[in-house]
Amino acid sequence: MTVVIIWDNSVFIKPENGTWKRGEFTRIEDAADLLRDNLPGGEMVRMIYDPESLITELEEAPKGGRKIVALALADRHAALTSETQVWGFQPQWAMPGKVTYATFLHTESSTGFILLRDRLERDLQVHIEGVWPLLTPAMQLRQERVRATLTIVHDAQHGNVYIGGFQQNGERMSVKLKHLDPARLWSELFEVLRSAGVSLGEDRRIGARIHFYSTGTAEQTEQACPYWKDLSQQNDLQAATLDQFAQVVRKLPVNHPSNLAKALPGDWRIDGLLKGITALAAATVVLIAVIYGFGIYSLNTRKQALVKEQLALAEQNRHLTANHQEILNLKLLYGSDVGWASPGRAELLRALAGAIPLNASATELVVDESGSFRLSGLFWQTSEKDSVKTLVKPIEQSLKTNLPTLVVGSDRSLFEPKTGRFSISGFLNKD
Repeated sequence: MTVVIIWDNSVFIKPENGTWKRGEFTRIEDAADLLRDNLPGGEMVRMIYDPESLITELEEAPKGGRKIVALALADRHAALTSETQVWGFQPQWAMPGKVTYATFLHTESSTGFILLRDRLERDLQVHIEGVWPLLTPAMQLRQERVRATLTIVHDAQHGNVYIGGFQQNGERMSVKLKHLDPARLWSELFEVLRSAGVSLGEDRRIGARIHFYSTGTAEQTEQACPYWKDLSQQNDLQAATLDQFAQVVRKLPVNHPSNLAKALPGDWRIDGLLKGITALAAATVVLIAVIYGFGIYSLNTRKQALVKEQLALAEQNRHLTANHQEILNLKLLYGSDVGWASPGRAELLRALAGAIPLNASATELVVDESGSFRLSGLFWQTSEKDSVKTLVKPIEQSLKTNLPTLVVGSDRSLFEPKTGRFSISGFLNKD
């Protein structure tokens, strides 16, 4: 399993038995290139995803799961209803003196992670098991009474610091600092720690528990930090490297509510159907073996039936895989900066995903600025009896059922019996 950390505009990659590799990016597409060049195919990945586009805010929210939080906060955060932006939250806690709960809400301000995920899945067949913000591993330290319990992650080479955890008064905190001047960065860190209740210098408060993870060695950190001696004398300070931080990430629970990957619509319908087909084929083999063993049916007859059924299942599997790839391609188009976020177009994509039958594939979808669209596709098996009425009309009807504002020009629908090609035209009624 490989651990990947995306922090502001930096990418850190740590294979199971390898060394850390680091790169910088300006757009998420560049991060995908860095990962693609350094990840082996078929790898299982756990990721910390905290770029500048991921916003962490303290919010009041009712106790409950993702659906409840989305209903409560969707009117203030567009990401909670988006199919292309990720979001998550920390487990809610009771607010002192109030009957409500609070949480740290993490929302993506622009489409990014879905492009990264789909590209890695497409090019490398990488499986991303879980994606969490920096605050989640920072909160793995348990809160202790009357003293601060904090996690600090320090990018020594590029002037980044993250502080998360529990302050002395019990309040949660999540703070990012960035400064290229090391003296200025350490000074700002010093002030944040002091405000969180960490004992420094002559301060007589109860010492804090601090886990300090750095891209450098413990010795380099001690030499660079002008306050290290005071911190280590007054507090329970543990210096560690990113290797230990990666071990914390490897132990994070996948079902944690801050797992950002849970925000994206999955492809479970297609995957489940493929698994069902595979299970059906396996069950058929077992059944035939039992029948053969007891002599109920003739071996030759059942063997021929099995081969025939397996060929049919393989053909269905091929069509489903093609449709699966079509849906991924449509997601990439929708998530990119080409205008697909305009009203009605997301609904058209969802309607299209459920309208194409198993014996057909969509090959092209064109929507212009006025809302006019043209869908082209191909039926895999046709006969001379097939026509626009028998094959194309059901697709038109399904599109109009799933998207009532869609207007289909039925008189312009085409079908070629010899090639199986078809097309449907119309426009998105914005009214």
